[in-house]
Amino acid sequence: PQPSWKQNFDDVTVEVIRPEDLPKAEESILPAALSRKGALPRPTSLETLRESSAAISDRVIEVIVVPRNNSPVRQSTIIVRGEAVWLSAKAGAVEPVLVTNAHYLLDAEAVFVKAAPKRKSGALPTAPRRSIQEINLGADVKALLADPALVPAKVTNVDKHRNLATLELPDNRMPAPAAGLVFFPIDDQAIATPYGFSHQMGSTLVATAFLAPSSKRDELEFYLHSSFPVILGAPIVADDGRVIAITAARHPTELDRTLVVPPRALRRFVAKVQGIDVSADAKK
Repeated sequence: PQPSWKQNFDDVTVEVIRPEDLPKAEESILPAALSRKGALPRPTSLETLRESSAAISDRVIEVIVVPRNNSPVRQSTIIVRGEAVWLSAKAGAVEPVLVTNAHYLLDAEAVFVKAAPKRKSGALPTAPRRSIQEINLGADVKALLADPALVPAKVTNVDKHRNLATLELPDNRMPAPAAGLVFFPIDDQAIATPYGFSHQMGSTLVATAFLAPSSKRDELEFYLHSSFPVILGAPIVADDGRVIAITAARHPTELDRTLVVPPRALRRFVAKVQGIDVSADAKK
């Protein structure tokens, strides 16, 4: 119990933020390609979508996070599932980096990654038929965390203001691919249809759309809005597999909308981590 003279006061935490750590204003502006003002998009084909899906599948991996238990009443372990993407700011520049969102990693007790299971082309994902009586969340989580395929990961390069971070894998069980996914030239070419990709959606490209905000909320002004339902690091790409953005979180009030880290913010973050100067690539 606090003394009576302290009951009307709260603890205050002060965080020092350097201006260069904050997103630039142009990072949240809707790119020309997404507003349909760029060069006309080229037509796509089913074969192109299949090839892109296969290339993306090898560069998107599952992230399993065990949040720290700060509750005195919670006894069972819970997990949060996200995804991370191997990205490169420029093709063939340096080794790609593994990128995901930062906010669900900040209070993690443990972070693991796991390669997505391979499936035959055209085959739909299957799930075991289980009754409610067979489901035991505690046992399921315990079995998952005992999976030898899990690889521990270290969280690095946390950028809370862009909601991005990288993951480093300390052993050689899951080596980086020879090349990461590169970025679509958002300032020069329009996109007929953006696609979302997630192993939670069957490892196929799902046609999606960027949505105009239905109301102005200052705390959400950084993000773009999308109809792709998967959150926590799922990439949104063009039909050729080049990355546009990654999803971040569900909209707090409009649950049919997903908040998306903007393309310029994502590429600038990756370039900074890789030590690549991409300023000349951006239009002034």
